[in-house]
Amino acid sequence: MSKPGLAKIDNELIGKWRMEDKESKESGILTISRFNDSELLIVFADDKNEFGTMRLFVTFVGKEKFLNVQEMQVPYKDRKWMFANYSIKDCTLTYRLVNDSLLKDKAKGGLSQKELYAFIKKNAANKDIYDEPETLTCVKTDAPAK
Repeated sequence: MSKPGLAKIDNELIGKWRMEDKESKESGILTISRFNDSELLIVFADDKNEFGTMRLFVTFVGKEKFLNVQEMQVPYKDRKWMFANYSIKDCTLTYRLVNDSLLKDKAKGGLSQKELYAFIKKNAANKDIYDEPETLTCVKTDAPAK
């Protein structure tokens, strides 16, 4: 949605977060740490000892914050981007994924970063662009020192 090299680190994201999905009853720990000066790295381990890694960076759309998340799977050409609107309050991270199929329909002819940003900016307040059942809350298990 924007260029990763220009992103600013949101230090509130850094740390360990306990994720619990009430619908699927799955849970796990997300560890978010700095990857470089503008990106973060997520290492996820669930209760079944399965894990994954993702890179992410933050894009501001007006006053709203969005995560640009890419799974670190190989081969490189198969890496897909996901986007999520998020907020942090009282050590709780709440996020809403942007509906992937909506973006695919919009991007049939190819959608540039600028066009994607404009689309999300225009529709950020529209709850219909988000996956309704995918709204999850992660509770931080360790707060950073202030």
